[in-house]
This record gives sequence, C-alpha cells and structure tokens, in this order.
Amino acid sequence: MVELNAKIRQHPAPPTPPPPPQSQLHKKLPSPEFLSDDRRIDFNEICVRLCKASIKGDWKTAEIIIQMTPELLYSSITERCETALHVAALGESTTFVNNLVNMMEVQHLLLQTKTDDTALCLAAAAGNVKMAKIMVAKNKNLLTIRGSEGLVPLCVAAFYGNCDMCVEFDLFDAALKILENHSDLAQNGTILGVLAQKPYAFYEPQTHNIWRIVKSSICLKVGADVGESQAMQVLRKIWTRVVERPKSEVDNILRGPGTVINGRVTYSSHILFVAAEMGNTEFVLELISKYPDLIWNNENKRSIFHIAVSHRNEGICWNPNSSFYSTHVFHPQIK
Repeated sequence: MVELNAKIRQHPAPPTPPPPPQSQLHKKLPSPEFLSDDRRIDFNEICVRLCKASIKGDWKTAEIIIQMTPELLYSSITERCETALHVAALGESTTFVNNLVNMMEVQHLLLQTKTDDTALCLAAAAGNVKMAKIMVAKNKNLLTIRGSEGLVPLCVAAFYGNCDMCVEFDLFDAALKILENHSDLAQNGTILGVLAQKPYAFYEPQTHNIWRIVKSSICLKVGADVGESQAMQVLRKIWTRVVERPKSEVDNILRGPGTVINGRVTYSSHILFVAAEMGNTEFVLELISKYPDLIWNNENKRSIFHIAVSHRNEGICWNPNSSFYSTHVFHPQIK
C-alpha cells in the first residue's frame, strides 16, 4: 500500500481541462434523437423528406410529417444540427416559416446549430426580414443570442449588408454604414416603405438603451446622441438618390404594390399616404421638400393634406418653418 501511494504521488492526476467557451455553456442544441445509429432509417425516410420540404417551402408535405412525428419540431434534421426552422430560414417561403413557428414552443426558437446559429441568425444573414419579424414576435430573446460570427442577429444583418433588416429593427447607424459602402442600395423603395411606418424614429435622436448596449459591445461604435435622428439621415440618403430617377420610376416606388378590389387596381400602400396616416410628419415633409408635386394627388383624387386632416395630423397641414408650404398650399395658384 505504501508503494502504491508513493507511485500515485509520483504520477499525479492530469490537470483539469479548461471549461468550455461561454458560448457553449448556454448553447441549446436540437434533440439528436434522429442522428443516432439506431434511428438511421427514420433519419433517411423522415428527416430528409422534411428537410427537402423546408427548402422548397412545401408546407403541405411538412405538416403531414410533423403531425405524424411532432418531436421533429425541436429535433436535428441534418448532420449540422439544423431544425426545420433553420433550413426554412434560408429559403423563400415566409408562409412556411409562419406556419412552422405557430406550431413551435417559444423555447424551441432558441435552438442553435453546431455553429451556434439560431434560425433568426440565418434569416438575418439571408436578409429575410418578414421571417425575422415572425420569429422575434414569438420570442424576443432571439435578438440577444450570438451566432457563428460572434454577433447578435441584427449585427449579422449589418455584417452581410442587409440594409432593409437593419432599418426594420431600428439599427439605423448600421444602415447608414451599409448605404455609404453600397450606394446602389439607396434606391431601395422597400426601405422607404419601412421608414414611413416609423414616426417615432424621426423624433428620437437618442439611441434606445438596449441598442446602445448591443452596438457598443458587439457590433458598432456608438457616437454622440446629438443632432437629427439617424432615421432622418437614412431617409435623406435614400430619397436623394430616388428622386434622381425618371418620374415614372419614382411614382412606381412611392405607389407600392397594387391590390385588385372589385376588378379595379388600388394602391392602398402608397408610401407617402401611409406615412401621413401614421402621423409621420418629418418623413412626409422631407419627401415633399425634394419632390413638391407629391402634394397634390393620390389614387383617390385626394391630396396629402386631405389625408393629414382626416387623421388630425396638424404637423403636415401647417409647418410654420417652411415658406414653401405657406405659399404653395394656402395659395396654390402661385407656382
């Protein structure tokens, strides 16, 4: 026994291995049930089919598979530990993602792949804004989970140059940086449509606290909160480029997609009038300042001021700081 103890002292136990990285401590992987050798047949027959359906956006097939095997909602269906939602997030079917999210438990949206990505991270990288909104509406905690790049999802969107998504989620400084590096994106009518629905963004130059924390520690350097809002800076960059295009193209961008009602095409999503209805005064005045003809018409033969009055938006009806409006609105015969 003495000799044994002596040998033990001569050959101490190996040092304790270092703890895993912090990201792995909180990592939530999907269930590996179908990746085991004894479920290989099920993997090939069920998981592969669901994966193909998720890629194609074939909800009819996916729904049948999931109803027969509900645990697939939180299980790996690829060797990379991706769920059906991870796969669908890189596809093109928003309807598929919406249906899938509706069937999932809140915590299942937090599942990560082998490379740390949530489905939101993948949607952010792909620039799938509508999919991202669906996921965040179900679980806002997704916004704080870092992916494979070590970035939270919105910073992933900025990293991949997805300006639409940055604006959608109020990451305006990231959008500005993207527009500076990719001036062609400044002609994007989609971004105008998003800004039109954000009146609060034009009155608050201060960055919300949660985004100051995210951007300063992970993504971007936060500057001083002074001067005009970053949303206004984004709007000016885009609108300056848009008005340089032919009038027909500008009108099409502002008109938005049409819908057929009683055999007639209407444009209820006209960017300017959406902004007026939502009380987005600064947005409306900025557009009109560079394109005065916007004052007079819309598809229903009502001016922007008819819309503003009907929604009691006095800021649009009367702007004492602008001689243009006092001259052309109240004395329209003067050109």
